[in-house]
Order: sequence, then C-alpha cells, then structure tokens
Amino acid sequence: MQGLPDLSGNFAGFWDDSDTTLKTAAVSADGTKLYLYPSTDALSKYAYGPAWVDVSFDVAVDGAVKISGSFAANGSWGNNL
Repeated sequence: MQGLPDLSGNFAGFWDDSDTTLKTAAVSADGTKLYLYPSTDALSKYAYGPAWVDVSFDVAVDGAVKISGSFAANGSWGNNL
C-alpha cells in the first residue's frame, strides 16, 4: 500500500557470544533502530530506520554457530548512500 514502509531484507553470519544486540532486537516489543552498511570500506555510507528483526541460530556439533535472520521496516527510513 502506498505510503507504508515496505523495506525488508535478510542477513547471515556467525554468532558472537559476547554480543547480544540481535537477540535484544528480536525480542523487542517496539522494534529496533537498524543501520545497514554496504561495505566495511565505506562506513560513512549507510541506510537506517526502525525495523522489526527476526533471528535464527543454526547450531552444529562440529562447527561454528551460524546466525541468520530477516528484517522489515517499522516506519520511515533514510539513507546516506
């Protein structure tokens, strides 16, 4: 519907047991502020806005714990791209 946010996406990586950011975002009743950086070589370039976040863990007996998830806009987004 025109005028409503429709930005969404997916992410994946490896779990860092010292960082609870994604878990906190996933259980938030209000959503979270999300910043997306296209490259670690251009940290001044990003898109940002409020989002709902869903996170999943893939735990293997013989490997690293993988994390993946999705997000959907929860309001207006901006960018500095």
